[in-house]
Amino acid sequence: MTQTKSRVALLAFAILFRLTLTAQTTAWETCGDSCMQAFNLFQALNCYSQALKQEDTQGLRMKIAECHYRRGNYRACIGTLQPLAAPQLSHNAWRQLFYSYKALGITEKFKQTGRTILNYYPMDAEVLADLCHEYNLEMNPFDTFHAVDEYLAKDSTNLAVNRVIAEAEFLLKEFQGAKYSYEKLLAAGDSSYITYFSAGVCAEQLSRYDSVPFEDKVVLQVEAVDYLKRAVAVSDS
Repeated sequence: MTQTKSRVALLAFAILFRLTLTAQTTAWETCGDSCMQAFNLFQALNCYSQALKQEDTQGLRMKIAECHYRRGNYRACIGTLQPLAAPQLSHNAWRQLFYSYKALGITEKFKQTGRTILNYYPMDAEVLADLCHEYNLEMNPFDTFHAVDEYLAKDSTNLAVNRVIAEAEFLLKEFQGAKYSYEKLLAAGDSSYITYFSAGVCAEQLSRYDSVPFEDKVVLQVEAVDYLKRAVAVSDS
């Protein structure tokens, strides 16, 4: 009987201790959530860190990582998320890893994380465009074409995605396709300097082809001058 009472008392103490610990964790986490809503990231980080000392959970780690990310401490963001297994990470946490690697210039991890995100979330156009822009910077335009295939089957109107496609075509000197892509961007409202400038270069390059009739060369040269003038106007505005 005495042993039974001791076990019951021990169990009751364990339950009480656990409830107390959970309450403390919840109080600190609630404090952190309130601070986040007020954009007080410094105090939110302190509250979440106190909660983590009470109980290390994936939810708290992701909240702490977000604080670090939004405060520009990208290494701390990565360090906070790395212990978590891939299935435990939210979409937002994956994106924080992705852009933290980008900010720190850790290119291979940046690309690897981008590909992982697209495996889970193939319609994340922002990640897709930024990943493909990196491919283009590395002079790997075919990686861009391969990466955008699945996305384009569902959405061919995203400006950021169409921009990296135009970049890739331009790098390959496929000036006819690139000119079409840049004009598509202009028609959709992308009146940036680089779009006008690139469209002008494409038109100028096409006007040099021996296979192009003289009348078409004149049209292309006029187009080239017009696009380049617009590019200068945008840059001066």
